[in-house]
Amino acid sequence: MEKSRVRTITEVGLSIALFAVLDYFNVRLPINIAGGSISLAMTPILVLAVFRGPAIGALAGVLCGGVDLMISPFVLNIFQVFLDYPIAFGLVGLAGLVKKPLETAFKANKKSHMGAWIFTSIIIAALGRFTAHLFSGVIFFASNAPAGQNVWAYSALYQIQYLLPSFIGCGIVCAVVIPSLLNYFWSE
Repeated sequence: MEKSRVRTITEVGLSIALFAVLDYFNVRLPINIAGGSISLAMTPILVLAVFRGPAIGALAGVLCGGVDLMISPFVLNIFQVFLDYPIAFGLVGLAGLVKKPLETAFKANKKSHMGAWIFTSIIIAALGRFTAHLFSGVIFFASNAPAGQNVWAYSALYQIQYLLPSFIGCGIVCAVVIPSLLNYFWSE
């Protein structure tokens, strides 16, 4: 029991460290396109969540959000900080909701089901983070919307412009990394 807990804590720590390294290597978007950056930093959170479940994934995500806040802060007020950092990255950890069905598909050797569950985990992570940033954009960045434009549409378009490339990259990496780790985590 104790060995398992130490292993999980180590995996969370390694995920946070890998997040910080991957966050450092990002592509900053020009401000006139959307601002933000394209990064593979969410990949360790997503991979950990898939193998350890949503609680561990969300915990790692919240901690990674704190690291991201320390590395590249953009602070308007305390509520925006919570939405854009620990909550947004914590919601990436919800990808762990697919742990049980993915493990079941793995043990039944149903490769097409495994692929579907990995894809589902990426969609869950993307929608979670998108939702947090969408609300942040509507609440705190509405003044940036052009006159007469719907604030929700403006925020959604802004978030899609810089989150979509990150999730496509993360998805490609996860499609390769997760299947290669299945035996490590779930072989008996």
